[in-house]
Amino acid sequence: MSRPGGSATPDTVALISAAGVDHQVSDAELGLGQPDGRYRALCDEVFTVAALSAPAERRCRGCLVELVPQPDEHAADSRRQRRSVATWAHALLGRLARLEGMAPSCS
Repeated sequence: MSRPGGSATPDTVALISAAGVDHQVSDAELGLGQPDGRYRALCDEVFTVAALSAPAERRCRGCLVELVPQPDEHAADSRRQRRSVATWAHALLGRLARLEGMAPSCS
């Protein structure tokens, strides 16, 4: 699968953490067969997998940023394009803050 920019998107599987967060895990990471049930998500968080029947309470925004690293700049609707860029930028700021060890600000 490839993005409009031309780079390949890694094949991923959605796994739910014990905290109820839906993370994306690459097929390569899943293929390692972790004996302790802990996997590294695309957002670099290492988590314990919940029971397969557990519902996801929310999706990991860091994983979503990794899946779609660029906003949709080719939307036919300018409102959709602005919304796409704003969502992407907000998620990117959260990911950068997490990588720098800071809490994201909501200003």
